[in-house]
Amino acid sequence: EGAPGRWSDVVTAYPEEPVELGNPRAVTVTVSDTTAEEGETVTLTATLDEPAPREGATVQFWAYGDTIGDTVNRATVVRDYTLSPPDPGRLVSHTHLPGTVRSTNDFTTAPITIRPGQTTATATLLVVHADADEGTEGIRVYATAEVPDADHKHGRWALTSPRVTMTIYEQGQAPTVSGSGDAPPERETAQPTAVALSLDAATAAEDAGTVTLTATLDAAAPDGGIGGFLLAGADSTATADADYTMPLAVFIPGGQRSATATVTITDDDIDETDETVVISTMFDLGTAVLEDTVTLTITDDDTAAQAKLTGIAARYDTNNDGAIDASEYQRVKNDWLSNKITQAEFLEVVKVHLKSG
Repeated sequence: EGAPGRWSDVVTAYPEEPVELGNPRAVTVTVSDTTAEEGETVTLTATLDEPAPREGATVQFWAYGDTIGDTVNRATVVRDYTLSPPDPGRLVSHTHLPGTVRSTNDFTTAPITIRPGQTTATATLLVVHADADEGTEGIRVYATAEVPDADHKHGRWALTSPRVTMTIYEQGQAPTVSGSGDAPPERETAQPTAVALSLDAATAAEDAGTVTLTATLDAAAPDGGIGGFLLAGADSTATADADYTMPLAVFIPGGQRSATATVTITDDDIDETDETVVISTMFDLGTAVLEDTVTLTITDDDTAAQAKLTGIAARYDTNNDGAIDASEYQRVKNDWLSNKITQAEFLEVVKVHLKSG
């Protein structure tokens, strides 16, 4: 308590309100107006389907000029529109989605953080006022979000929203919405509801070289196209990079139903059992996630007599059987602990030992 005749300050601390956290799996984007005249601004809002997890989420808005039907021209970044907050590192981005390049016609904001427990982020699209009469132009916008997996099973989710179409008009030329005088709506197409994965060969030998993977939708991809991630399941027995390589995603262009990706098989000299790659895909449409799985079996074409190791591993393969057994592994381990070989050389031999069973 304070002395007589003097005030004493009393500070009361209240606990923070608990924040509801989620594990988002989808993001959508909305615009304050799908039509705008030169000089106007439009607010873009990205919304997660659940509150951001404890680590938060990172969102970026994307815009690209595109034609709409036969009457709307493609808008050009900087000359016709800009986004804010801008990305100072790449004012004009050269990547649109996996597998596509739109040169100088893509534009992205700087990364925007959605705080834990929150669901939305906003940005601004400014329609540039130009003196030239360029007619009506089209823009498509969407959002991407990187979200840590709250279940700690998948690392981070990379989410992509469906596209939203905007139309830019010259000043004073935007149509007035009044009954039958409304601007004609953009042609609607059925949304895909399923995806199927297939292989041109479900079983392939190590020396086959490549296998073609095809992703097929049950309806045409929406305008702007859609990308699907390619993942190897935990129950795969083949090892990525060592036994095979494949791209991280496959992109189906707008209006198309399918696209292909190439799985490259490694032809090694190790005598091993046949191995499998359980390949899954995930197409995030914003309103639905389309998934499918297919299994590729890689058959070994080596025998113990044929298998010959190379490099540092060959030095420790004392019985020349194309494998590193327990006693040979112990020798390389001792040499590493004694600094007779480098860590990189040790790891190279360990890799062979693990594949030798």
